Amino acid sequence: MKILESKFYKPVKYAIYHNDKLAFSEKLRNHWESSDTPYLDLLGEILTWTMLYYNDNLAIREKNLEDMERCTDFVCLRYSKEKNKIIEKEICYFHKKYEIFIVLTPDLSTEYDKELFEKWVFRVKNVFFDNSDLKNEKHLPKFFEKYVEKYISPDSKISLLVRSWDSIEMKEYKIFPKEIDFKTMYNEDFLEVNKHIVKELETKSKWIVLLHGKPWSWKTNYIKWLTWKISSKKFFFVPTTMISSLTEPFFISFLIENKNSVLVLEDCENYISERNSNNSYTDVVASILNIADWILSDVVECQIICTFNADIENIDKALLRKWRLIAEYRFKELEPKIANKYFKSINVKQKTDKALLLADVTNFWQNDYKETDKDDDKKKKKIWFSVE
Repeated sequence: MKILESKFYKPVKYAIYHNDKLAFSEKLRNHWESSDTPYLDLLGEILTWTMLYYNDNLAIREKNLEDMERCTDFVCLRYSKEKNKIIEKEICYFHKKYEIFIVLTPDLSTEYDKELFEKWVFRVKNVFFDNSDLKNEKHLPKFFEKYVEKYISPDSKISLLVRSWDSIEMKEYKIFPKEIDFKTMYNEDFLEVNKHIVKELETKSKWIVLLHGKPWSWKTNYIKWLTWKISSKKFFFVPTTMISSLTEPFFISFLIENKNSVLVLEDCENYISERNSNNSYTDVVASILNIADWILSDVVECQIICTFNADIENIDKALLRKWRLIAEYRFKELEPKIANKYFKSINVKQKTDKALLLADVTNFWQNDYKETDKDDDKKKKKIWFSVE
């Protein structure tokens, strides 16, 4: 459709005060003809717009545009340094049923000096409607609910919690999980466990996941991968030195302000072990239970992932109850057939008849440097060099 040929294109009255006289002019200014944002300028002249802020970062998916008609009044082009080609700066669509215009851009970035593109997703620059039509009081909320969403970058990010006096500071960092092929990098019994964890993470349910086992079995990388897979949620990594702060009121206030998030407690065996007179962290277990299952769980809607290397038998039994523990998995060495499948997938002739840690399998090509122990020539020290 063409906005300039539609019923919405109509003169607007302007008050002009000149020589102590007030006059009204009924016209349309045509400054959009030479503007690099003509749709915003034209629609802003003739219709009411929603008060969107630049950093709101609202988005709409291409499939949702199928219900709308594209406006063809202007062609808005600009050069993209990121793509090294000409792209459309502004795109405009009209929803006939709701009589709502939406102005979009393929650049999802809200920073003036950066560009961000993702297939089939557009950033919403603004939404326009006719405020003389009382039906829009109902139409506009429906439109937003059905078509518009908060854009969340697919980049894998974590929020690291840092204590600052009697409060918590959240520092966000971009992380880079290593690529995972579950069929060649984890044992077969983990495949269903992973599917179950992902499915539950996509809900607002409250629960605990316990991931434990040998070091270098990629427990941490799996959690990094989850932050990418479930990009709609915030993952808060709690440093070991802050786990005891779970019992503090300011920590609970923080979780309430960040509802439906995921709390990751790494290497936390000392804090979740069996409660007894020898355990000085019994309050931490109670706090975890309160957040995950008791009354507070309905307030914070928080999911908790705990990782540790200790034996599961040493963990407090209250954390293992069926209704609050949705998954518990012990990471072991890769079975020989899985390790060999990995070697085959990367086109190497390496083979093994022994179970190996995933870190050893993915770094099989590294040299194993050894030196003689001065005290005993028969003893050897292994020195591993890891390349990131």
